Amino acid sequence: MVMDMLPISRLNSLLLIDDLLVTILAMSSIPAVVIASQTNRHMHSLTQTKEIWLSLVTDLYHRNFIDLAPNERLADLTSNELVNLAKRVAQGPSTWNSDVCKPKILRQIILNHDYPVRPSNIFGPNRREKPASLILPRGEYLLLGRDNFECRNISKNEIIWRFEPEPQWMFHTVPALTAELIEDGHAVTIAFWISKYDVGTSFEQNIVRVIRLEFATKSITILQSKELPPTPSILAGEVRRLRINGDFVVAEKDDFGSHVLVIFKISTGSRSIVEIPATQL
Repeated sequence: MVMDMLPISRLNSLLLIDDLLVTILAMSSIPAVVIASQTNRHMHSLTQTKEIWLSLVTDLYHRNFIDLAPNERLADLTSNELVNLAKRVAQGPSTWNSDVCKPKILRQIILNHDYPVRPSNIFGPNRREKPASLILPRGEYLLLGRDNFECRNISKNEIIWRFEPEPQWMFHTVPALTAELIEDGHAVTIAFWISKYDVGTSFEQNIVRVIRLEFATKSITILQSKELPPTPSILAGEVRRLRINGDFVVAEKDDFGSHVLVIFKISTGSRSIVEIPATQL
């Protein structure tokens, strides 16, 4: 071996250079590491170091490109498994390139929900609302709701927070919700649409509410709660889309004869409502 024939001082210098290269590559981009691996055999071997790929894949995880199963940690994966995760982000799962399109269940977790289903959950006459559900990026938390919508820790099957309606709301539902992880995954901004039905006036009142939920303390802060113009229940349609992007929330709803678009800024509470007649769609 060439390494065995080198003087100790020379060998230590090479090891020091390798340590420095690993540190540099760990702070580089994935394309840069791939290019470096094609330089020679020694660099190819060096770029397989777990420290490099743990750093690169952790960066992808923090940017919400990778979801982990409950109780799965990146630090427990091998270098090859980390490389495969990076490949999956770029190429998609291996099943995409397979002739077999049937999905394969790798893990299954059954969550038991204990909130009661009461007659008051029936949302007005002749209406059916599907429960809204959303797995947050990284796969650690689940938002699930209809009337008493909640946030759950999937691995612990633990309720982090639950939305409780106001006592005067007889009929209400949460037909749409969306979320965005903030503070490196320690908290989440959640926007959700609340529809309540007034039996006395036969009108549907819609509210878009935005909250900040901190997972560790289970505390919430209401950032905004905006009421939209009421709609006659016979004209009320379905919520098509609800999105949150940084400081803005966009909501879309199809009512009979019109399409309603609502945009508002979380930090200031300012909003814009655009109603487009169905004849113009």
